Amino acid sequence: VWLRHWDNIIPIFMDIRKPIYTTNPIEGCNRQLRKATKTKGVVPTPDAVHKSFWLAYRNIAEPWNRPLHNWDLILNQLAIRFPL
Repeated sequence: VWLRHWDNIIPIFMDIRKPIYTTNPIEGCNRQLRKATKTKGVVPTPDAVHKSFWLAYRNIAEPWNRPLHNWDLILNQLAIRFPL
């Protein structure tokens, strides 16, 4: 079925691939958390680790609040191709 409809599938995939491909943001988040903990020599309490992660996460999550590029276009294309 995929091969028969490949010409219809590939344009959809090309538009939604970036927003649904989550590996890069997750790896980036993990990298930033490692960076936050790497600079600390000794952590005195578990609460200090929680605070450190919370502060790092606040900085990491800020860019994720931006709207996705071309999201309205992608939603319109999906609605046309897959009506409810």
